[in-house]
Amino acid sequence: MCAAPLVAQSPPAWISLGPTFPLTGSIARITAGAICHDESTSTTHLFTGGWATLTTAAAPSPRTFSTLSSSDPDSGYGSRFVFLFGGIAAASLSNELWQFDAVTSNWQLLPTAGGPTPRFDAGMAPFGILQILFGGVDATGPRNDCWLFFPGLGWFPQPVPTNVFARRGHGMCQGPGATIVVFGGSDGVGGFLGDTWVIGNANSWTQITGPGPSPRAAKIAFDPIRGMVVLHGGVDATGALNDDWEFDGLTWRQVGATGAPLSMDSFGYSLAGPTPGIIGISQLGPAATDTLFFTPSPAAFTSTSQSSCSAGSGRLALVNVNRALPILGTSLPMRVTGLTPTSLLLGGFELTSAGGPINIPLATCPQCIQGLTFSTAMVTQFVSVGSGPGTGLWNLPILNIPALNGARIELQAIVVDAGAVHPCFVMTSNPASGVCGR
Repeated sequence: MCAAPLVAQSPPAWISLGPTFPLTGSIARITAGAICHDESTSTTHLFTGGWATLTTAAAPSPRTFSTLSSSDPDSGYGSRFVFLFGGIAAASLSNELWQFDAVTSNWQLLPTAGGPTPRFDAGMAPFGILQILFGGVDATGPRNDCWLFFPGLGWFPQPVPTNVFARRGHGMCQGPGATIVVFGGSDGVGGFLGDTWVIGNANSWTQITGPGPSPRAAKIAFDPIRGMVVLHGGVDATGALNDDWEFDGLTWRQVGATGAPLSMDSFGYSLAGPTPGIIGISQLGPAATDTLFFTPSPAAFTSTSQSSCSAGSGRLALVNVNRALPILGTSLPMRVTGLTPTSLLLGGFELTSAGGPINIPLATCPQCIQGLTFSTAMVTQFVSVGSGPGTGLWNLPILNIPALNGARIELQAIVVDAGAVHPCFVMTSNPASGVCGR
């Protein structure tokens, strides 16, 4: 009979990192930490555990309802650039596209001929070396058009399914397995949306069904360490909300985070802080203006990096289906996303023990190495293909062997995909790890 897990779960929480000066703008990751561009004052601020105002030679003019996005950390640009699009500037709609270089700390206005119409409150997120923009409000009202920005080439329109409604104030960010996630927003005429869409390769739009956040306008941000999209609060017809949700690419789960402020004025992912993670700025925090850090409940597994393939498509995401700790004598269901019909899946796992070598007799572990005495060992196992599009399910048995109690298990999905259109014929997912308990 299995007893309680070796590692106790603790509730997620928002913790204060201390007061800061008022900032009204979105947050985008860069290599040093994060950037917040204050729309009202047209000043740029760097977060490296605390906030500092940068001196820039040029900057976008003061505006409201602009859109901020970072470059894809897995692209050739890394987390070097931040992009700002549109908004309302000097009482006029804008379609300017500005690029901030974290190396030079300067803004540059990029060409926008033939691109999206001037608009505000759109969504934008990185997709490989590209930026993808969706929705917002222009002079005709709410839009549901989609555009790709190619650096050096400009904007190119993309088709959108007819059942994807026009919207503004929606959440939009990267998602697990080289996807873009779009959630909710306002329809621009007093109503709110609660649908979730995942944009994949070849501009494929897939609607996610099942329980999720109530209709609202809200910000979302992607935590690549855990492979989770995080949503905090937002606004609906009743006013400000402060609930927290996580999305793993297929399902939403509400998390009861403590210390959550009623509203979050800025929200995004930072590489600096207590650890890399989600930060937000609230005018209603413990201090007059507070920077808060989201500490998730420790799940069974945490990712340590993105996939080994730096191309804009074909990357894999590995997540724990039940978000549970690995318990001896049970199976651990892991889900792999980002597959194609020609994917051949393998799974690798590694066991390590801080207390010394792990000795597992061959009779109890047929796939292990004969005469196993080791502090680290690799085992390979086939993965079965799941029923969902582009997904695979890996049920890993956790043997009921005393030597495994307290051992750390490292998992990684591997794919050989000779039929893929992208250059990554052999790819690996993000690594994931957890500690076995009884």
